[in-house]
Amino acid sequence: MRQSTRLLVNSAVNVFARLVTVVSRLILVPFAVGVLGRSAYGTWVVVGQIFAYTRVFEIGLRAAVTRQVALRIERDEHELLHRHVNTAAAYYSLVGVLIAGVTVALCAVYNDWFEVPPAWHGATRGMVLVSGLTLALTIPTYAYGAVLAGLQRFDLLSGTQIGADVLRLALVLALLPMFD
Repeated sequence: MRQSTRLLVNSAVNVFARLVTVVSRLILVPFAVGVLGRSAYGTWVVVGQIFAYTRVFEIGLRAAVTRQVALRIERDEHELLHRHVNTAAAYYSLVGVLIAGVTVALCAVYNDWFEVPPAWHGATRGMVLVSGLTLALTIPTYAYGAVLAGLQRFDLLSGTQIGADVLRLALVLALLPMFD
């Protein structure tokens, strides 16, 4: 594919992915508040923010892998490229295992730390478990997302984001009423 065509396709899919994200969140927030109520929704937001802090473990590695992919392919250094990607994948996998362990531990203490009402204990444990384990399973894919970015395949990268957003929306719409 020509570079100008690649740029147009990447840009169009990226814009579409952002629109899907915005629309899914515009649907999700009022639905979640309606099902859970304001207080329980606030608990869900706090759980999400706790796990958002795990981005600190990213440490700029994705950007470095993206750069190394482009550089090593340009120089035809495939062995070195494989080492960089495998090292990043191993690191992110280790972080995923660490987050899974922290998630299990957090399930045991979250309700006490944040003084969650007893009626919400089970639902809150479920929120912590689902949020943490989803993140633990997602983080190891960061290395491969960086490879796609280094190959300038933002169309594929955005396509996976679209799929993830649609799946997340469908799962929340289907499963959240069970916590009511």
